Amino acid sequence: MTIIKHSIVLIFMLLVLWKPICHSTSTPFHKIYTQSHFDDSTHQFEDLNDESFSLFLLILGGAFMCIFIGIGAFLTATILLGIFALISFGVLSISVMIGIAKKSIQKGFEILVLISASLVGLGMGALFWGVGNLYLHWMTTYKAIGLGAITGLIGGFLLGVFAI
Repeated sequence: MTIIKHSIVLIFMLLVLWKPICHSTSTPFHKIYTQSHFDDSTHQFEDLNDESFSLFLLILGGAFMCIFIGIGAFLTATILLGIFALISFGVLSISVMIGIAKKSIQKGFEILVLISASLVGLGMGALFWGVGNLYLHWMTTYKAIGLGAITGLIGGFLLGVFAI
């Protein structure tokens, strides 16, 4: 974080000092600006005619950016929904397989509740510890999310055991 702050200060100082450096006659910048855009008699830059700006290209670029951001958001949502569907299908199929193996619908339902509670606890624990760490700065972010996932998994499992 301090590297970013120092870089911003350095860039600001260069921008502030750019005009005195350019107006000095002992630097190579003076020759460049006096030959192209600097008028020595008034010590001001000439007005450059900027007719290369195209409003159509600006609108077209903005439209393409919106389209690509929309495509990225759609792909991200689709992938996350697919992962959620695969996990849900896995939990359901394991519950059904255990129910068939034990020849009991109750055992299958118990496994469904137990796995679902554990997964929800894992997600909620990671989320709450991550957000809590964001504001309270307990530890590094990865440690907080990992610890939240572990405690959430244990808490969800215990909740599932007691719910059955």
